[in-house]
Amino acid sequence: MGSTMDGAHGRVTIAMQQRLQSLLQVMDAVPEVLILPHTDPDPDAIASALALAYLLTQKLDIQTRLV
Repeated sequence: MGSTMDGAHGRVTIAMQQRLQSLLQVMDAVPEVLILPHTDPDPDAIASALALAYLLTQKLDIQTRLV
Protein backbone atom coordinates (compact mmCIF):
# COMPACT_ATOMS: atom_id res chain seq x y z
CA MET A 1 0.00 0.00 0.00
CA GLY A 2 2.93 2.41 0.63
CA SER A 3 3.74 2.98 -3.04
CA THR A 4 0.24 2.92 -4.56
CA MET A 5 -1.83 5.92 -5.56
CA ASP A 6 -5.10 4.20 -4.53
CA GLY A 7 -7.05 6.25 -1.99
CA ALA A 8 -6.08 9.32 -0.01
CA HIS A 9 -3.75 7.36 2.27
CA GLY A 10 -1.63 6.21 -0.69
CA ARG A 11 -1.21 9.76 -1.99
CA VAL A 12 -0.17 11.00 1.45
CA THR A 13 2.33 8.17 1.81
CA ILE A 14 3.97 8.92 -1.54
CA ALA A 15 4.09 12.66 -0.81
CA MET A 16 5.68 11.99 2.56
CA GLN A 17 8.28 9.69 1.02
CA GLN A 18 9.14 12.32 -1.59
CA ARG A 19 9.51 15.03 1.06
CA LEU A 20 11.71 12.78 3.17
CA GLN A 21 13.94 11.99 0.19
CA SER A 22 14.24 15.70 -0.62
CA LEU A 23 15.20 16.48 2.97
CA LEU A 24 17.77 13.71 3.09
CA GLN A 25 19.35 14.87 -0.19
CA VAL A 26 19.61 18.49 0.96
CA MET A 27 21.05 17.54 4.35
CA ASP A 28 23.52 14.97 3.03
CA ALA A 29 26.61 17.21 3.30
CA VAL A 30 25.63 19.04 6.50
CA PRO A 31 27.72 18.06 9.57
CA GLU A 32 25.58 19.67 12.29
CA VAL A 33 22.10 21.18 12.65
CA LEU A 34 20.67 23.54 15.25
CA ILE A 35 16.93 22.99 15.73
CA LEU A 36 14.96 25.92 17.16
CA PRO A 37 11.24 25.39 17.77
CA HIS A 38 9.17 28.55 18.26
CA THR A 39 9.11 30.49 21.55
CA ASP A 40 7.11 28.78 24.31
CA PRO A 41 6.69 25.57 22.26
CA ASP A 42 3.62 23.43 22.63
CA PRO A 43 3.87 19.62 22.78
CA ASP A 44 3.50 19.33 18.97
CA ALA A 45 6.45 21.66 18.37
CA ILE A 46 8.61 19.77 20.87
CA ALA A 47 7.67 16.39 19.37
CA SER A 48 8.37 17.62 15.83
CA ALA A 49 11.76 19.01 16.83
CA LEU A 50 12.69 15.77 18.58
CA ALA A 51 11.52 13.70 15.59
CA LEU A 52 13.62 15.81 13.21
CA ALA A 53 16.66 15.47 15.47
CA TYR A 54 16.17 11.70 15.61
CA LEU A 55 15.73 11.43 11.84
CA LEU A 56 18.86 13.44 11.08
CA THR A 57 20.93 11.58 13.67
CA GLN A 58 19.80 8.08 12.69
CA LYS A 59 19.57 8.43 8.89
CA LEU A 60 22.44 10.82 8.11
CA ASP A 61 24.65 10.70 11.20
CA ILE A 62 24.28 14.48 11.59
CA GLN A 63 24.89 15.94 15.03
CA THR A 64 21.89 17.92 16.21
CA ARG A 65 21.35 20.43 18.97
CA LEU A 66 17.83 21.23 20.11
CA VAL A 67 17.40 24.59 21.87
